[in-house]
Amino acid sequence: MFRQLAASLEQAGWTPDAFDLADEPDRRTQRPFQAEAFAEAMAGANLSDLPRLHRQRSPAYVFAAGLLATPRLSPTLDFGQLPASDLEVPFGLADALCELFRPVYAAVSFRDPDAAEPLPGRISSGRLVHRYGFEVVPPRCYVGAELLDNFDLPALRDLGVDVTPTDWGAVRLDALKGPWAVPSAELSAQLQRLGAYFAERGLMGDYSRALVKKAGANWKPVQAT
Repeated sequence: MFRQLAASLEQAGWTPDAFDLADEPDRRTQRPFQAEAFAEAMAGANLSDLPRLHRQRSPAYVFAAGLLATPRLSPTLDFGQLPASDLEVPFGLADALCELFRPVYAAVSFRDPDAAEPLPGRISSGRLVHRYGFEVVPPRCYVGAELLDNFDLPALRDLGVDVTPTDWGAVRLDALKGPWAVPSAELSAQLQRLGAYFAERGLMGDYSRALVKKAGANWKPVQAT
């Protein structure tokens, strides 16, 4: 798995600079990344030693493999701000990572590169969504078989959502086709429309209190501990 992870990052042009393991939080334990050395380190690691990959060059990012928990791993990749011309790359990378890790739910989010205060983007497995439903609607998400009963796919198509079954059993939902290339005002309006649609159907979770979250009224949860 981790050899394939390294290959996917390299193919995207996002080769890491360094890596460490989850039980080595001190930055000084980061090791220079070389694909073979990384694969060998992971082959000899304990089951709980999940990697973090770091890249300081543009595009900068941190990848964390997540937690050993059910139903599956929960990887996250936080990347720095990208120019509009490069935004398609993390969407292709998300396809590769999700095929590798096969999360129950995953999402890709980014901020408008032309915004006054642009923020980083993220590819994440959104573990809280398993239990509570959406907090916000992302430009792209991947919905595993365990969660598909929550979604009316024909209705989403009617709303303009690009619905694409994957080879690994999930369904990929793009708010609009090629969301990285959609003008920001148009994408924002579509995300608001979808948020209203999901709220009306009881699929938006209540995240207003950090310690006491509530599932959407009609959200069918998957427990992930």
